[in-house]
Amino acid sequence: MIQRIQTVYLLLVAILSAVTFFLPIATIVTPANVFDLSCRGFVATPPIDALHSSTWALSLVNILIPVIALGTIFLFKRRRLQLVLSYINFLLMDAYYVIVIITLWFADQQLATSSHWIYHYAFIFQIINMILTFLAIRAINKDEALIRSLNRLR
Repeated sequence: MIQRIQTVYLLLVAILSAVTFFLPIATIVTPANVFDLSCRGFVATPPIDALHSSTWALSLVNILIPVIALGTIFLFKRRRLQLVLSYINFLLMDAYYVIVIITLWFADQQLATSSHWIYHYAFIFQIINMILTFLAIRAINKDEALIRSLNRLR
């Protein structure tokens, strides 16, 4: 299981996604306050209760990505299912960015002041995860092609 390169790729996906859960993703800067967005919600500096925006979808997607990646590692004998789960994980990573942008936009509309967004380095982690998932999909396809060629020789 660990001898296969896709295991390393998927393990890195799980680790980066787990780290993303605890780091701030983006910041909304207004003239009066700074709001940090993480998967746990918005945190205001100085502390106020002005922004009520739900981040449950962001949290759910960010929990599903490492769970699916870890589950995919242990399905090493079922390569077709590994491929399907990797594609689903890739789509969840796309959904992550859509949810972040929508959450920031709705929060910005709720604040109704001039503001700008700043993305943190944790925002890039899902792009790295997409690349790693793509590499894992290629490696799984290579394994599948190798197995088919060995079955042809029998």
